Amino acid sequence: MRQVILIPDETGGYVVKVPSLPGCYSQGESVDEALANVKEAIELHMEDMQAAGEEVPLDVPRRNPLTGGLVAKLPVISAGERIRALEKAGFYVARQKGSHITLRRDNPPGRVTVPNHKTMKPGTLNRVIKDAGLNVDEFVDLLRTLPPSPN
Repeated sequence: MRQVILIPDETGGYVVKVPSLPGCYSQGESVDEALANVKEAIELHMEDMQAAGEEVPLDVPRRNPLTGGLVAKLPVISAGERIRALEKAGFYVARQKGSHITLRRDNPPGRVTVPNHKTMKPGTLNRVIKDAGLNVDEFVDLLRTLPPSPN
């Protein structure tokens, strides 16, 4: 099943959102009912997209573009690789304070402040990529074009 977000409803029960399929929602009185219902909603939404000749988007990412293997997360990369990939996307290091770096891009305008930690949680990296105006595939393509890091 695709990634879904369960949101408690103010009147009880749950609303379910499917981030990879904009406009696809369901609901249920319990978590189990909401998850069962959203499976049907996802199926219907994708059938309608296909019938309309639209491309059904992948869930957050299904295949690792570096290896072609099935994965559920981004590749593990160093802080330096993250920064260098963002620099290839037109960002530059504007400032650093402690263990955080602010990168800016002039055109199109953008700013991200990222932890300069040895590792970054996948959820944090996904949000940084999105706020940088990129998608996961574009970010991974940038990683592929990086020269080997000096040891």
